[in-house]
Amino acid sequence: MKADLFAGISGLFLSIVVWLISASFPVFAVSKAGPAYYPRAIALIFGLACLGLIFQTLKKKEAGNPMTGYLWLRLAVIVGILIAYYFCIRSLGYFFSTFFAGIALAMYVFQKFTVRNLLLSTANAVIICVSIYFIFTILLKAPLPRGLLF
Repeated sequence: MKADLFAGISGLFLSIVVWLISASFPVFAVSKAGPAYYPRAIALIFGLACLGLIFQTLKKKEAGNPMTGYLWLRLAVIVGILIAYYFCIRSLGYFFSTFFAGIALAMYVFQKFTVRNLLLSTANAVIICVSIYFIFTILLKAPLPRGLLF
């Protein structure tokens, strides 16, 4: 129960942050659907879903397992990887930072270093990098951070 409540509050906070950051996007005079339209729509849907999760969790009267110190540590490591990714994407560029963050997150989730897990993590990171590159650069014509080698 506490984990659901924490997830709902964290997700609501994230959707508010996305909404506020998208306010700085440029506005087009011709159409109201500018660059901020899609992030704000997703933030609104996600925020409503998180509010639903919060209300559903508060409505339940069951005792949940509190997050232990181990789970807080796992959450802190994942957030740390994502923060490092955020700061590295401008200097290293989209490809390197997304690739290495994808591998690091996947390997941390697996919790066991084996060749099979490393290959799965690498394949997952490559698929994510290529998919996002195709969607944003090819289809949407939106530039991604280039970095050192590109």
